[in-house]
Amino acid sequence: TVSCECTVPSFITKAILPNDSAILSVTYKPTNSGEFNKAIILRSNIDSIFTILKFYGQVIKI
Repeated sequence: TVSCECTVPSFITKAILPNDSAILSVTYKPTNSGEFNKAIILRSNIDSIFTILKFYGQVIKI
């Protein structure tokens, strides 16, 4: 789950087994310059656990 359509995740859809790993890539496509604060929620099937990844920065118009 992402906080807006300007945040585009890319990930594998197969199951991640215990002690295995996967790569999550995220592209941010800003519509305006200025500061931003976005979040991605990673959900798991393990005891309804989820992790929130927050990223923030500043877009400068060149």
